[in-house]
Amino acid sequence: MNYKTSFTKTIQWRIRLLWLALIGMLIFMVAIGEIGTRDNRIVTGFAYSWGGVLYWTGLFYIIGRIIINNKLLKDRLRLKAQQLRERDERNQYLHRMSGGWVMDAMLVLCYLAAVAASCYSNEAFYAAFGLLVGAALLKLTAEIVYGKGWIKE
Repeated sequence: MNYKTSFTKTIQWRIRLLWLALIGMLIFMVAIGEIGTRDNRIVTGFAYSWGGVLYWTGLFYIIGRIIINNKLLKDRLRLKAQQLRERDERNQYLHRMSGGWVMDAMLVLCYLAAVAASCYSNEAFYAAFGLLVGAALLKLTAEIVYGKGWIKE
């Protein structure tokens, strides 16, 4: 029984952190709207439009994760299935071999840097966006390679 309550608390903490991230993104949106950006001499249309795509994709992803996690808390069968998925050794192995939490943190930081830089600096945006795409491709490639069993540990 303690296992279920600890996983329930984990999901509750995820929801709290997602709400915090959502509030932070909304504050960022209001701040950018108040400060005003989009100087064509500084930021190109590509950087500005991709910054918007990244921002709104992240915002909808966070909202979707909040909804999914709330549904998990309401349905014990879904909660148990999710717990089994997360505790599966193969999934843990794939996550660890594709960079683990360090790569996840790098993806989040590159995402935040790309969204923020898309409003102010072309060079910073292209650097952050390149790192974001490169890191995502590395993680995806590692998951495919280790998931198919082409490389053994």
